[in-house]
Amino acid sequence: MSKVKILQVIKRALDDSDFANNLYANPEKALRGFNLSSHEIDLIKNMRGDSLEKFAFELEDRLNKDDDWWIGSLQD
Repeated sequence: MSKVKILQVIKRALDDSDFANNLYANPEKALRGFNLSSHEIDLIKNMRGDSLEKFAFELEDRLNKDDDWWIGSLQD
C-alpha cells in the first residue's frame, strides 16, 4: 500500500472534474489503472466529503489516524 498512490488519486480528482465525478459515481471503475489494494479502494470509497477538498482532508485525517495500516503499507 502506498500513501503516494492515494494522493495521486486525489490530485487527479482535483485537477480533472470528469475524473472526480466518476470517482464519486463509480469509484471502482474510476480507480482502475492506479494499482490500488482493496484496502486503499475501500478507504477512498468510504470517504463522503461534500466537496473534493473536504474529501481530501477527510482522507488525509483517516490516513494519519490509521497507523496500523500505514505501518503495514511500508512492508508491502
